[in-house]
Parts: sequence; structure tokens; C-alpha cells
Amino acid sequence: MSNKGVTKPDNAASTSLKARSSKKNQVFKALLDNPYTQSNTWPFVTPSVAKDLLDLMDAILCPIVQEAIKIERIKWLYYGFNSTVETLERQAANNRGKHKDSVRQIKYLIVCKYDITPQLLTSMFPTLCFTASKSSSDMVKLVQLPKGSMERLSNIIGVANTGILGLPGDVELAEPIYKLIDENVKDIEISWLSNIFDSPGIFYQPQVKQLQVKTPQGKKKKNSKSIDANKSNA
Repeated sequence: MSNKGVTKPDNAASTSLKARSSKKNQVFKALLDNPYTQSNTWPFVTPSVAKDLLDLMDAILCPIVQEAIKIERIKWLYYGFNSTVETLERQAANNRGKHKDSVRQIKYLIVCKYDITPQLLTSMFPTLCFTASKSSSDMVKLVQLPKGSMERLSNIIGVANTGILGLPGDVELAEPIYKLIDENVKDIEISWLSNIFDSPGIFYQPQVKQLQVKTPQGKKKKNSKSIDANKSNA
């Protein structure tokens, strides 16, 4: 008997679609806190302290920059991403005994955190400042400024798009700035790195545990069907 003209149910197609919709991605979810999730904690700064700090820097640093004519002449002022990161990395190596070269160390790092994108650019500053500190009693202070602060900081320094400023701790004219930060901004806390200040340093393998879970694969956008329909009608 011929099967000509008889349409078979498209079970294969429906099964395939069902299998496709049930596919899931394999991901790893951290259990509790671990070094990978607790290395980007910034000390809290109140809006009033941030405003007072900007006012102080305007009153103290702006005249110094204007008098110098060119900011490059002020050797103790670090600004911008490359300059501050390079200096912090060098002083971290010096303070940990890996290198011994002369570098005027950054004691206060001021960052317009919410004006700098992507956030990946600033995410390493807590760890970098911690490792660049001389000791547990002489930490690099990390200060975050609220959104919209970059414009004012740029005007103070006289360099456009300046969102990062590093200051040493031994400039007499900047004492009021130091005092405000020391009294109102806490030290960075990264418990799993605290042993770097021991001599010799003792490190333990972090006990990082992760749970293997599965999440549904991303679905097509709702308007994808309408786009396909428009294409077929064109």
C-alpha cells in the first residue's frame, strides 16, 4: 500500500525544538565570600566629606597648579590612570622587598569612581592600594568621589578628564587635605591579604568553593518574530 499523499506528524521537529529550549548553560556560583568576591570593597565616603574634600583641594591645589604654569613641574602630584597605577605598582614592589628604587610614594588616592567607565578600570584599586601600603599601620588611603566630581577635579588640576589623583603624605601645604581624609575615611580591609605585612610574608592557598549549576540559555528577543515576519512580507 502506497503512503503517497499521507503527511506524517513532524515529531522529529517538535522534539528537536523542545530539546533546544531545555538546553542550559553550565556556570559556577561562589559559595559564601571568597578572595574573588571580596577584593573590590571601597571605604565609604559621605557626600558631605566628598564635598569638603573637593573644596579643600580647590583652595589648596588650584593655586599651586596655577603658579607652576605647567602641572608637569609638580613632581609630587600624580594624576591620570597610567601615572598613578605605575607608581602604586612600583611602591608595592618596593614595600614588599622585591625592588629598591627611589619613588615618592602615594599615600592618598582620590578616584572619581562613578565617572570612570568601564568599571573594570577602577575595580583593582582596593587591592592595589592595599598591597602598595607600607604596613598595617601606614595604609594607602583610597577615597571615592561621587558621580559628577570629575569635571571639578579636572578644573582643579587643569587637565581635562582627570578622574584619578594621587598625593604623597609629606607635603606641608596639603596637611588639611590629609587630616580630613584620615579622620573620615577608613583604611581598606582585605582580610585574606593581611599577611603580606608579616616578615617573611606567609600565604595560604585560598579555600575557594564553587557550586556547579545550570541556567537556561538566553531566549530570543520578543521582537525577533516580528522582524522575521516583516522580512518574509518584503
